[in-house]
Amino acid sequence: LLILFFQSTYAAVPLVQIGQSPSAKIDGKLDDAGWQNCAQIFPFIENMGKGTARVQTRVKLFYNDHALYFAFICDEPFIDKLVANHKQRDRDVWRDDGVEIHIISPNGKNSFHILFNSLGVTDDSKNGDYGWDPKLQIAAFKQPEKQRWGVETAIPWSELGFAPKPGDSLAMNFTRMRQQKFERSAWNATYGTFRNPARYGKISFAKNPVILKALKIADPVPGVNHVQIGRASCRERV
Repeated sequence: LLILFFQSTYAAVPLVQIGQSPSAKIDGKLDDAGWQNCAQIFPFIENMGKGTARVQTRVKLFYNDHALYFAFICDEPFIDKLVANHKQRDRDVWRDDGVEIHIISPNGKNSFHILFNSLGVTDDSKNGDYGWDPKLQIAAFKQPEKQRWGVETAIPWSELGFAPKPGDSLAMNFTRMRQQKFERSAWNATYGTFRNPARYGKISFAKNPVILKALKIADPVPGVNHVQIGRASCRERV
């Protein structure tokens, strides 16, 4: 199976369709079935829109009736110099190397923000209130031999107060701060603060993720050009 990666470099509002899968064991191994056939977001772009990030980040995601599942996989050529000094929740974790999830509720009234450092410690807030401490499953991992680190997590829908069904969509963004070389990158550039809902992308919920079956690109000509994309269901071999 080939997962369709969603390029967001020049998209004003990028859209990704994610599918359902059984619950995964949150252990940092990413070897459950759900991670093998899920949607992936890649590449990240520099947060001021200056092109793709120098060091890349990939986000895998799927959902079920219980929770929303994310896995960040972060390339890091200076893996031995990761900044990870904060071990207490909501206590300046943003000063470390970290990745962030930004979610807007369906009614637009609530904004959720969760930041993870490479130790799996979080800064989390709801509408800017750090008294919101959701019960998360988190497993951070580091792979020096592959020069990468990451975080696997599950966010129960009960902690967000809603549960999307197939056909629904949510405004979200995924961002990363590298402290060693000070690089800010995102799925969709926010051109300033990461917390800019007007620049979030859209996650569309479906039974199955989008799978690339065939891609046909004609020779480019002046004016409008077209790309034909064939899709397969998650269970169809391609």
